[in-house]
Amino acid sequence: MQKEEQHFLPLAEQVLSSADWSQIELELAGGRDPLFGERAEERFKNVRERLLAWEQEYRTGEELDQ
Repeated sequence: MQKEEQHFLPLAEQVLSSADWSQIELELAGGRDPLFGERAEERFKNVRERLLAWEQEYRTGEELDQ
């Protein structure tokens, strides 16, 4: 982060226009995570669904054992 603050952000302030900053603000306001965007959300959705399915299978097996 120190490099970003020392090098990237000052340069960004010099070269980005008001329209650029407005677009950046718009993108950030969308609530999307730039690191874990839609593709990651979909991937983790699949992982979550599989874990829930395994849990259900486990619980069903427990009920049968009783």
